[in-house]
Amino acid sequence: MINNIYKNINNLECNGDMFKIPENEIFFETMRSGGPGGQNVNKVATAVRARWDFENSPKLNDGQKELIRQKAKNQYRRHYIKEGVLTVKIIETRSQEMNKRIALDVLQKIADDALTVVKERQETKPTYAAKERRLEGKKIKSEKKKTRRDQIEF
Repeated sequence: MINNIYKNINNLECNGDMFKIPENEIFFETMRSGGPGGQNVNKVATAVRARWDFENSPKLNDGQKELIRQKAKNQYRRHYIKEGVLTVKIIETRSQEMNKRIALDVLQKIADDALTVVKERQETKPTYAAKERRLEGKKIKSEKKKTRRDQIEF
């Protein structure tokens, strides 16, 4: 899949060839999480809500902000955008630190997915061998139907 995409990295601060969200633009909020875990979930704030205000990010241009907005709206409905702030809530582990790392990874994945442009397929003619295989398949199917037809004669 990596071979099929081109990275749109114009006007971006890059880490290698991909956009890296500056950690000073992400705000974390911790809370108690529900679900299994016994007393731990009632006492320790392990759930993490991470917010990235990408609308006010100086690293992105207007087109890239629109791409992120559309991608998050269409494909990441579990996470939400309100007033240009992408919010992710993570309650996957019992460790606050691990949940923060997961939240950073999710935000980064959304940004990476939104800023990648899929290369358009270049149409090509079928090869000679492909044409032969198609015609051979048609002949076999035709023969099969012809034998069915011949057996019903009275």
